[in-house]
Amino acid sequence: TISVRLPDSLHEAAREEAKRDNISMNQLIASALGEKLSALKTALKKIKLIFSVDISICMTNAWALIT
Repeated sequence: TISVRLPDSLHEAAREEAKRDNISMNQLIASALGEKLSALKTALKKIKLIFSVDISICMTNAWALIT
């Protein structure tokens, strides 16, 4: 269990969304946090892939320059 302080405007928006979806605020916030963490994890994987490709290209180019 955690307590989270939210700005009034965000709290109200969450309350309205939960009511619209007929779920509790706890369910809404848990779902939103899960979605955000999943998106961040996916973005981090993409960044790691991009950098690993870039590093590989740089190493190949550097090797070509010194040989």
